[in-house]
Amino acid sequence: MAQRERWTDLAWAGWRMTVPADWRPLGVDGTWQRGRMMVGDAAAPLVQVKWLRPRGKRFRPERWARKRLRKASAAPADAREGPPEGFDSSVLGRRSGGQVVWAGCAAAARLALELVIAGDVPRPRRRRVLSSLAASEPSGCIRWAVFDASFVSPPGFVYGRCRLNLGDIALGFDAPGARRLTLRQVYPAGLALSRRDLPTWLRYPPFPGRRALHPKGDARPWSAESFGRRLEGVLLTGIRRWPMPVGLIAARRAAAGAVVEDRLDRLLVVEYESPRAADEGVLARAVAGMNWARLGAEGDG
Repeated sequence: MAQRERWTDLAWAGWRMTVPADWRPLGVDGTWQRGRMMVGDAAAPLVQVKWLRPRGKRFRPERWARKRLRKASAAPADAREGPPEGFDSSVLGRRSGGQVVWAGCAAAARLALELVIAGDVPRPRRRRVLSSLAASEPSGCIRWAVFDASFVSPPGFVYGRCRLNLGDIALGFDAPGARRLTLRQVYPAGLALSRRDLPTWLRYPPFPGRRALHPKGDARPWSAESFGRRLEGVLLTGIRRWPMPVGLIAARRAAAGAVVEDRLDRLLVVEYESPRAADEGVLARAVAGMNWARLGAEGDG
């Protein structure tokens, strides 16, 4: 009996799709407004994803999509299905080398998306990838999923930076009012804790800045809910400030929490900075959203 192929979620910058489990990002460039991701397996790149958030009222989705086909030297092809859910319009084209080009727009998400799929990707795989496309409205929570690690960024926080190392995935977000949020997963947890204990991980952020963390006392016990279970960990609070003599000018309150997710053998780490008091509830909600692609699916099943 043939083994059933395993699929996983890939989500970034407000778009989502389902891809074979052996596909992964090979490179990510750009910002929330505009960027590119190369996706492939161990052998070669297979899909290029480009995204754009148009500005101004003169943007015409259909015209933009047709222009993307012309620029890719792709001949229009008949699409058996309409646009994926959430997309208002889309076009499909084929290049002489067998590559497939898809371009579509989602007005509610203010998103224009283009995919170039390698010609050697089997048609059933290609159709499933395209039909799984979805877009998130920027005013709500945004889902992220890469390398089998998934996160949820809260409303108002815009993607600003990332570190995508195998075994250490971190995303950084910024919000009005000089607020910053860092979401991180480190795995396997056993190896990570053999290198540093849990409180020490909070003192080594993935995106070092000029504002050093000055803790207010030692880390204290902390816990957070995650898909029906309470995960135990530690919480560290303090102030991030510039080196002297600037000192407390433009200092930020910081709260950093870390818990151990033993089901997936990972450390879940969150840090929130704000000029005002750092709301610990932001940390708890961030942990609750982590690994939605794995644990949420299991819970639904």
